[in-house]
Amino acid sequence: MLELLAKHGFERAFYDPFTRGLQRTPNKLALSNGKWTLSNEFFVRDWKIRRSATGGAKPVTILGHTV
Repeated sequence: MLELLAKHGFERAFYDPFTRGLQRTPNKLALSNGKWTLSNEFFVRDWKIRRSATGGAKPVTILGHTV
């Protein structure tokens, strides 16, 4: 599946809800006990559009934490 996505121009991305940013390298939310946590993994084709889209949402408070 990774090869198919790459063939169509997609790159693996990691989202951090606390900074509202996408990055190409894993963040602390993407690793758990030294293993990948796939729930925080996305595949992006157009980084410029995705970066502008991720920062525009209003903050939400969940269990006392604002994200």
